[in-house]
Amino acid sequence: MADNKKQHYLSQFYLRRFSAKRYATVPLEDENKIYRLDKTFGKIAHKSISGSAFEPFYYSRIAEDGTLDHSLEKKFSDVESAVGPVFEHIDDIVAIFRRSNIATFLRRDELEAIYDFVLINLGRVPNKFEYIKRQTEEFEKTFSRRRGEAFSQDNVQNLSLQVLSGFTIDKTEKTKGFLRTRRMIICHVDPALKRFIASDVPVFFLNNFGANGLAYETTEVFFPISSDICLVMLGQDGGQQIIDLASDLDLIDQVNRYQAKAATRYVFSDTRENLDSNCYDMLTQEKN
Repeated sequence: MADNKKQHYLSQFYLRRFSAKRYATVPLEDENKIYRLDKTFGKIAHKSISGSAFEPFYYSRIAEDGTLDHSLEKKFSDVESAVGPVFEHIDDIVAIFRRSNIATFLRRDELEAIYDFVLINLGRVPNKFEYIKRQTEEFEKTFSRRRGEAFSQDNVQNLSLQVLSGFTIDKTEKTKGFLRTRRMIICHVDPALKRFIASDVPVFFLNNFGANGLAYETTEVFFPISSDICLVMLGQDGGQQIIDLASDLDLIDQVNRYQAKAATRYVFSDTRENLDSNCYDMLTQEKN
């Protein structure tokens, strides 16, 4: 059971892609650390990656015999395992483009792995999962009264996990269809110029022409996947493209500011300075 206690709503391998170790030599004791802003207190701390972005038994279902069922966490882990090599391939794509200006692209199965990872990062993060739990609790309280039964918090957890599993794993074909039609753009930048930050709302939508949501053609999907790479999904032609953002550094600032603003509680980066510059209005006067 202890092995499943720390259930991360942001993958550890994902956070490592925003740590200083990605592009620099760091002391051994700092290899698995990242700078984290806690918006609740306005403080920055240097934290271990394994000790960040998790909740105890967050996705564990309470079985009839009282034991914990970790099957949903296992499904999330399988998605993470599938997308890890894809992100490494994207790193190679960017390296080739920087070196020789030759564009290579992802295979269809690799795109599917990204779509799966996008969906679990839309659903399992605290702002979404806590919303699911609140709505489920209200539903369960209402129907418990109507049935004349005692309200059970265990039922709320289990029903919430059913909803979450459907949204992120089991009933995703229609949602993935909205992603498949969009152009996949690999935006990259020399980390010496600018760097992306991460947050506990890693995927976000922007729509300058109306309502937000995947069902709307003009909604743009942003997903920073490392300190130097951001995936952008937009339009309706289903193609692929790679763009160097060296001439559009303002876009990185915009993405970072939106990520920091949208974050429920935590923002992550490789340096304190990068958090200072992107989250200055969220910090207390004295920083940790």
